[in-house]
Amino acid sequence: MITDKITRALITYISDTITDIPVVNGEKFDETVLPCIVVKVESNSKHSLTLNQVSLISMSVTLVNHIGDTKNRDDIEDLTDDLETLLSDPFQLKIDINDIIDDGVCVDFIQFNSGVPDWNENVLLCVFEGECYAQKGTIV
Repeated sequence: MITDKITRALITYISDTITDIPVVNGEKFDETVLPCIVVKVESNSKHSLTLNQVSLISMSVTLVNHIGDTKNRDDIEDLTDDLETLLSDPFQLKIDINDIIDDGVCVDFIQFNSGVPDWNENVLLCVFEGECYAQKGTIV
């Protein structure tokens, strides 16, 4: 499935750079240690009737931290900056994700917005929302 391959590739891409907290699939985790980074596919649809082989995938990457966790404010700000840097260049992100991904899926475009931090009681959620256009196929 296209979304699974892209999710796994994005998890690998983030994990290769940010190594001090876990990066998890938001669809498949029951328990995890906080802080963590959660990668989740929000929706998947066909781009259009004429481009029915191209999927439009809405995704989110969320940094989750609970007050009292092992990271202090400076650590969380550094993690947020690192994550924003990783996700900020859509051209390089597309190249890197396509290098990681297995044959059979081609990412045509992937872009995330800047992180939006939100303190919800004792939990910080810094959400990076993004979109991806991908299709079955390989890059030649």
